[in-house]
Amino acid sequence: MSYGQTQTHASKEPTPLVVSSNPGLNAQRSKLDSKQAEINQAVTSSRTQMSKLNDEFRILKEEYVRLLQAEMDKATDTQLKAQLQQEITRYSETTNSQSR
Repeated sequence: MSYGQTQTHASKEPTPLVVSSNPGLNAQRSKLDSKQAEINQAVTSSRTQMSKLNDEFRILKEEYVRLLQAEMDKATDTQLKAQLQQEITRYSETTNSQSR
C-alpha cells in the first residue's frame, strides 16, 4: 500500500493510511468503528421494537373504540352517549397522530 491509500473498516468510512499505519490510532479507530456498529444495531432494534409497540397499540385502540361504539349503540341516556362519543373522538383522532 502506498501513501494516501486507505483501508475500509466496519463503519464503511475509509481509514487514512496515517491512522492505519499507527497501531495506537488504528486500535482506537477500530474501537470507534465497533461502538458505531453497536449504536447502529441498537437504533435498528429500537425502531423495530417501536414499530411493534405502535402496531400493538393501534390494535388495542381500535378494539377499545369498537367496544365504546358498541356501548354507545346500546346506551339510551344522552349524557352517557355524549361521554362515550367524547372518548371515541379522543381515541379516534388524538392517539392516531401520537402512534405515528
